[in-house]
Amino acid sequence: MKIGVLALWLLLLCTGPSRADDTPLVAVASSLRVVWPLLMDAYQPAKQPRVTFGSSGNLARQIVQGAPFSLLLSADQSYTQFLFDQGVANQAPITYVQGKLAWVALPNTPLANMLESVELDAEDIPIYGKHINRLAMANPAFAPYGRAAKEVLSQYQQTEHIKFTLGENAAQALQFALSGANDGGIVPLSLVSTEARAKLPTIVVREIDATQHQAIVHSMISIGELSNSGKALFEFMLSKSAQRIFERNGFKSIKQ
Repeated sequence: MKIGVLALWLLLLCTGPSRADDTPLVAVASSLRVVWPLLMDAYQPAKQPRVTFGSSGNLARQIVQGAPFSLLLSADQSYTQFLFDQGVANQAPITYVQGKLAWVALPNTPLANMLESVELDAEDIPIYGKHINRLAMANPAFAPYGRAAKEVLSQYQQTEHIKFTLGENAAQALQFALSGANDGGIVPLSLVSTEARAKLPTIVVREIDATQHQAIVHSMISIGELSNSGKALFEFMLSKSAQRIFERNGFKSIKQ
């Protein structure tokens, strides 16, 4: 009898609930960490999606290696397109929002003073360069916001002496930027939005003009056949309600 019960339990463990009722397991770029609870408050699903935050590159790698995510909400198009090209996903990627970058620093630091006092054109950095020795940003090898930050910095002059602390993802880059061990950093605007700052120490933030880097196009893709709840979440991300929330929290809506 015990063997029969154990066999039934193992069968349920392996098969899980029916696909139609399955709660989606979602891989989400860490730049959405702050806005995600706001999205879920508006969405109000019967069952909250199970979420793993990380850099887009690392999440895509986990999916290729067999991680059972049903959706990837990437911070760019390259990783979702890679999954589609590899045959991991049977539906082409869809853009759901665009990202923005920001300088961030603790108050009364050289970078904070610069952010508050100058136009911050490329020629302004050399004036303060000797006072800025280390900056934090997400690792460009895995994180789209890191690649965009690298593009921004490439336009400035006399920055060869600056060292960089690379976060595994955008959220960790913000942590490093505000740790005191760095002079500040370049992070997603969404992580230092008005909503986010309510939970952060006092900081100085300066949005970076979008013309200083390639567009940060967030793209999502379904992995295999979506459950009903997965489809509903996918559709919600494109809804006017979700787009308004994105727009208020450091992103550029795709529905202007």
